[in-house]
Amino acid sequence: MTNVPHLKIKHILIGLVICFISLDGIAGVTTPDTQQTSRFRVTNQCDEPLWIQQDFKNPTNDPNVVEIAPGLAYDYAIPDKGLASTRFWAKKGCNEHGYNCKVGESTAVPEAESKGWQKPPYAPDINSKFEATWGCVAAIFNHNPSLCAPNPSAPGQNLGPETWWNGSAVDGYTLPYAVNVINHQNTCLDLHSEQVLTDPGVNCGGLKPTLCPASANLSTEGQFNTINGVNVTEVNLQWVEKETGESIGCFSPCAKLTTAQGSDGGSDAGGWKHILGGLTPESPEAQMYCCPTPPISSGQCSAGPAARSSYAQAVTQIQQCNSYTYAYDDAKGLARCGPQTKFELIFCPKEDQQPSEIKFKAIVPEGVKATYNEQPVSNNQELNIVNGAVVKLLEDASQCVLKVDTNQQVTGDSGTLCAQLIINNTTKTLTFPEAPQPPKATFKVQFNFNPTFGVSAALNDRILNNAEPIEASQLPQNSVLKAFQGNKSASCNLTISPDNVTRGQGELCLRLNIVKEGNEKIHVYLPADIPDTGDGGVLPEAPKYVVFGMDPSMYAEFLHHIVTNGSKIALDNLGNATQINLIAYQHDISASCMIGKSGDSLSIIQDTGLLCSGGLVLQTQNNGDIYIGLPNPLPQAAPSGDSKSFGLGIAAGMTITVNDQVVRWDSRDKTVYFPQGQTVVKILGNNGLIRECPITLNQDKLTWPNVPACVGVVVHGNVLYFPAF
Repeated sequence: MTNVPHLKIKHILIGLVICFISLDGIAGVTTPDTQQTSRFRVTNQCDEPLWIQQDFKNPTNDPNVVEIAPGLAYDYAIPDKGLASTRFWAKKGCNEHGYNCKVGESTAVPEAESKGWQKPPYAPDINSKFEATWGCVAAIFNHNPSLCAPNPSAPGQNLGPETWWNGSAVDGYTLPYAVNVINHQNTCLDLHSEQVLTDPGVNCGGLKPTLCPASANLSTEGQFNTINGVNVTEVNLQWVEKETGESIGCFSPCAKLTTAQGSDGGSDAGGWKHILGGLTPESPEAQMYCCPTPPISSGQCSAGPAARSSYAQAVTQIQQCNSYTYAYDDAKGLARCGPQTKFELIFCPKEDQQPSEIKFKAIVPEGVKATYNEQPVSNNQELNIVNGAVVKLLEDASQCVLKVDTNQQVTGDSGTLCAQLIINNTTKTLTFPEAPQPPKATFKVQFNFNPTFGVSAALNDRILNNAEPIEASQLPQNSVLKAFQGNKSASCNLTISPDNVTRGQGELCLRLNIVKEGNEKIHVYLPADIPDTGDGGVLPEAPKYVVFGMDPSMYAEFLHHIVTNGSKIALDNLGNATQINLIAYQHDISASCMIGKSGDSLSIIQDTGLLCSGGLVLQTQNNGDIYIGLPNPLPQAAPSGDSKSFGLGIAAGMTITVNDQVVRWDSRDKTVYFPQGQTVVKILGNNGLIRECPITLNQDKLTWPNVPACVGVVVHGNVLYFPAF
């Protein structure tokens, strides 16, 4: 096992405190050079440990506070269904529980206070932070939007397929930071201008509290030189550490005027809300810095003192931070992106340390002409990818500027071609899009033949139903019609053009009767007597499907497909798998069962999950399709009297099954029950492999053998951690 630095983590789960856990066993812990699979990663490039805190009111399925050692990262488990109003910020100089920190201790956590880990007074909330409402992934939203998480901003509605995020400096800052936006596919729009952001990331790596204005004029350019008897023409915006007097943060003008934290005991180092008589963002003395709408419009805000303040100049001009410093600023840091977008929040970002070039193989489909930095690219050619390189398609002159980030990951940074490229950082391949296809037909084709004369037909080796209209746009331009009658067979090549169907050469082609019915349908009539040219081959079998039935409140995973009621998967698409894990979800309940596959037959493998004997239906229908019906409600495992509960620590993308209870990495409830004796725990990795680790509960202690399937499993207190693979 590779030796890696240890990382401390505070896991608040069922009232237990877990600390000093090794990296091998912690869910979400990773190194920055590992390919990011989760939607959100926090990386610590500072020279000291950081504690990352999230808002306990809207948490992910991760600990409330996570300690990240220098040079390491943490991947958060963002639910596929979406999650509203999340906040993440960095703290440092904390106690062993991750609280009472010297920097960033701005939020009271009831559980931490009750345990004595945290106590007031609290610092002002001017932290360098990342805020997001995570969108519902397309695979769920497109099938059944009601399965998406509730949207608290629109009661009665669910979250849509958009992630709204904020990495701005509107409130102030503490630590230097950057936000890398990955796989955005040109879906990011500025929240105010609605313009597409081809490079939506934020770089505020040069921020320093010592460069925060120490004599800012907050008088609204002379309108309010004194407020509540206090001179506001020379205000120190620096937040200082009480004991040392060190500058550890910076207020924005709005935050200084309208927040109160940090002013305990009359101190003027914190927010001045109470000192100035209880100002709010709407107060006349503060509104031109806070820009609430109404009454202040975006135009008034951008033309007012907020844009010209010494704070805005210090952040954007002196420290070269390209993020928002006030509402309606035209910089970056406030946007909405597609739900597939991934974000990496980096604290104390270093200068680019990746190699000058990364070798990728170009996959260029037939007929495609492409260039890399103006040089022609051929299929399977090795490319030396550098940051800022440009790939182009000669067909339409579209291009994509490539970006190599600090994790040595290649992404499309800007340009219309970026959304069409497939960049695989695992296989190191750059795949160009297929050549443009000719316009698709907009009519329907109907093949007519007489089954009573023993005639049957197939198009492109798919059985045809007599007189069934087919969308011509779904057919290849070059299609093959085959006809059968008794022992006779013949074929005819058809060309499906945007406005017609034409036949090729041969006896069957000559006997076809092709008739247009207006502009909406073309009939192809087959003869009653099929010629025997012998080139039709053997009549193919009709395709068979797996058809799913379930209550609308459910969805399921089946061989990496997300299915809902009425979903169909062709048996051919199941490949060579012999065992397929069916995982069903209903609200916060999940259940599973292994399905066996032999040829075109499926069967329930008994005793492989609670779902198997909990009402799951598997039937072969008369047409050869296989119906899988889920019970409503889903079955749940009941704890036995002598069982013991444990929390599970699961890496992003993985699934653990304990006594038929399926727990995903993003499940909100990760509590399971172990009975006395041995339980075989199934560990489904990111790579699709399944390990079965026999874990034994003896009294209150869990043990397992030293076998490959159990390598990396760690228990601390009442939390059982599993390795990522």
